Amino acid sequence: MSGMNKDRIGEILLDDVGAQRDETYQTKKSKRKYLPFVPKMYWFFYRKPIHFLMFIPSFLSGWIMVISNLTMAKIIDSINDPNALSIIKKYAFINFLAAIFSAICTFADNYFWILVGSKIGIKIKRVLFKALMCKDIEFFDNHPFGDILTILSEDTRVVESAFSSTKAMQVRIIGQLISSIAVSFGIDWRLSMFALTSTLVISFIVKLFREAARIQLRLARKFDGRSLTIADEDLSNARTLFAFNRQKLEIERYSDEVHLQCNLSAKAKILFNISFGLGHLLDNGTVCVCLNVGAFLIMKGQLTPGTLFALSRSAFMIGSQLSSLLSTLGMDHKAYESADKIFEIVDETTSVPFDEGRTIPDFKGTIELQNVWFKYPTRNAWILKGVSLKIEAGQIAAIVGHSGSGKSTIVQILSCYYDVNSGKVLLDGVDITELNPRWLHSVISVVQQEPVLFAMTIRENVIYGLDHEPSDTELDRVLELSQSAKFVSKLPFKVDTMVGEKGSTLSGGQKQRIAIARSIIRDPTILLTDEATSALDSQSERKVQVALDEIMRGRTSVIIAHRLGTIRAAQIIYVLESGELVETGTHDELISLHGRYYTLVERQLSKQHEKDLFVKTE
Repeated sequence: MSGMNKDRIGEILLDDVGAQRDETYQTKKSKRKYLPFVPKMYWFFYRKPIHFLMFIPSFLSGWIMVISNLTMAKIIDSINDPNALSIIKKYAFINFLAAIFSAICTFADNYFWILVGSKIGIKIKRVLFKALMCKDIEFFDNHPFGDILTILSEDTRVVESAFSSTKAMQVRIIGQLISSIAVSFGIDWRLSMFALTSTLVISFIVKLFREAARIQLRLARKFDGRSLTIADEDLSNARTLFAFNRQKLEIERYSDEVHLQCNLSAKAKILFNISFGLGHLLDNGTVCVCLNVGAFLIMKGQLTPGTLFALSRSAFMIGSQLSSLLSTLGMDHKAYESADKIFEIVDETTSVPFDEGRTIPDFKGTIELQNVWFKYPTRNAWILKGVSLKIEAGQIAAIVGHSGSGKSTIVQILSCYYDVNSGKVLLDGVDITELNPRWLHSVISVVQQEPVLFAMTIRENVIYGLDHEPSDTELDRVLELSQSAKFVSKLPFKVDTMVGEKGSTLSGGQKQRIAIARSIIRDPTILLTDEATSALDSQSERKVQVALDEIMRGRTSVIIAHRLGTIRAAQIIYVLESGELVETGTHDELISLHGRYYTLVERQLSKQHEKDLFVKTE
C-alpha cells in the first residue's frame, strides 16, 4: 500500500479514535453505564420464573464432574486394601450412576438452552426491527446504513449467543468452580489457599490482556461498519460509479477500511493468544505446585495419594474454570456493548411518535404553513425561513423555485418526516404534530422524482400501502388512471409479473406510473408530487402528466416542479428563493409581475427554443 494511503489510514484512525470516538449512536445521548444496564438485560430475557429452571441442570452438571475426582481418590487409596476389589466396584458403580445423571443433566441443559437461544434470537431481532420501523427520517439521517446493518446482524447474534449458550457455559463453570473449591479446601486449606491466590493473580493479568484485545476489536468493528457503508453505496450506485470511472478509487477506499479493520483484528487475536498462553500457564503451574508440595506431605503422612490426586485435579479445575469464566465474562462485556447499541435504538424516542396523536374525522385537506423555519438535523443552514402559505381544500397548488430553494423540504414536512424548528404546519386547522402519523400517511400520498419499487409483483407494489385486498376491478381502475394498463397487459404475467430489485425490469416512466397507481389506490385527500416528471424523457413525461392531471382533480394537490407544462394548470403558484417565499399568484398574475417567476419561465422557454432549433438542424 502506498505511503499516501498509509498516511490517510493513519489520519482516519486518529480521527476515529480521537475527535469522533463514540460519535456513532452517541450523538444525542450519553453512553449508558453497563452496571445498572445489566439487570435490565436479564429481566428482558429471563423475566418468567420458568426461565430460571434452566439454570438447574447447568449447575448440577458442573457439580457432577467433581464426583469422579472423589471416587477416583477412593479407588487409588484402596489399591493396597485387602478389600480393594469390592471398594473399586462400589465406587465404579457410583461413578457410573453419576455419569448417567450427568448425561441426563447435559441433555436437559442443551435442550433448554437451544430453545431459549432461538427464542432470544427471534425476540431481540423482532424488537430491534420494530423499533427501526417506528423511527423518523431524522434517525436514518444521523445513522450510517452500514452501522445499522451491523447492529441488526452482528450485534443481535452476539447478544443471542451471550444470553443462551454462553450463559449455560457460565453456570456450568460456576458449578464446577464452587464444587472444586469446596473439595480442595476440605482436603487441605493451605494448599488450596495457595492455589487460589496464584490463580487470582494470573487471572488478573490475563484479564488485562483480554481487555486490551477488546479495545482493538471495538475499533475493528467500527471500521467494519464503515466498509459496509462504502460497499452498500458503491453497489447500489454502480451505474454512477462506472460512469465516472471511480472503480479504482472506490477499491482503494474500501481496501483502506478493510486493511485497517484486519490489522486491528490481528492485534486483538495476538493479545487474545497471549492471554490464552497465560491461562495454560495458570492451569499447569498450579497443578505442578500442588503435586510437589503434596508429594512432600505424603512423605510426612499428612496426605494420601488419592487425596493428592483429588486435590491436584481440583486445583487444575479451579485454574481452568476460572480462566474459562474470565473468557465468558469477556463475551458478556461484548454482549453488553452490543445490547447497549440495540436498546439505545429501542429506547430512543422519536420526534414524531409513531402510534400516537389524533385524527380528523371529516378531513377536507386544507394545508397551511405559518411562519415556518426549518433546517435539517445534519445541516446548520436554514432551508425554510419564515414561510407562510395556504392551500385550500381541493385546490391545485404549485411550488416552484431554483434547486435548493426548499421546495422538496415542504413535501418532507407535510409527510411528517420532520418537525419544524419554529412556526406551525396546519391541516384543516390542526397542528400536524398533534396528528397520528399512521392516519396522516393514509390520507396523504407522495409521488417522488425517483419512485421506489420493491422486488415484488406489480400487484403487490400497487397495493403496498393498503390494509385490505382490493378487487380486480379496483386494481384495473387505478392502472387505467395511472396510464399503466396498456404496458402491464403486454407483460408475460400481467399484474403478477415480478418487477425485479428496485423495479429494474421496468423503464423510468413505467416505474413512475406504477408509483402513481400505488398512490391513488388509497384514494388520498392530499396528493404531493415532488418533481414527478423531471427525470423522464418527453414521451414518458406526457404519459405520466396525463395520469397526474387525471388523479389531481377533486383533491388537494401540491406540485413541486420546474417545468412549465407541469405547473401551468395550478390554481395558485408559490415561488421560493433561498428558503423564502418571494411571490404568490396564478400563472398569469405572476407573469404580469415580471419578477422571479417570470425569469424562471423565460429561462425555460429560452432553453426549449434552443432545443427545438437544435432538433430542426439535425
